[in-house]
Amino acid sequence: MPSELQHRAAAELKPVVLCLDDDPVSQKLVQLYLRDEYHVLTCGRLDEAMLHARATRVDYLVADYNLGDGITGVHALESLQQEPGFHPTASVLITANLSTEVEHDARQAGFLRMFEKPLRETFRSYFARTRSQAPLAYAPAVSRSPRWYSSRSTASI
Repeated sequence: MPSELQHRAAAELKPVVLCLDDDPVSQKLVQLYLRDEYHVLTCGRLDEAMLHARATRVDYLVADYNLGDGITGVHALESLQQEPGFHPTASVLITANLSTEVEHDARQAGFLRMFEKPLRETFRSYFARTRSQAPLAYAPAVSRSPRWYSSRSTASI
């Protein structure tokens, strides 16, 4: 049986995903989808995310758009980008609000993808491909693409 130290060492070999969402159900869903390939850290508030960003190398950020108290995932990404060691490969926004305004704000802040809540298999598939083919994470955030976000009507990415 692996020791706690071996578990920690294995987790360190996995890329780290920081999931910032004030909904515990969404946090658990992100963990469920990504736990095999990623070490997932979850938090519900921006101040917690800042602490994680200071203490851990974050490879990917998954942020909800509406974090409560008037804070958005866009604001969270902009705040996290001010942290000296925070340079994720990709930042992904998850939201129930797929409005044009949210899409515009997300792109301007540097989010590379947007997924509609509730999350589906396309979310997991995106991260599986991102892990195996890193260039997918670097798609231009400013170009208009029909594959920018995933909705119920989008069967694949």
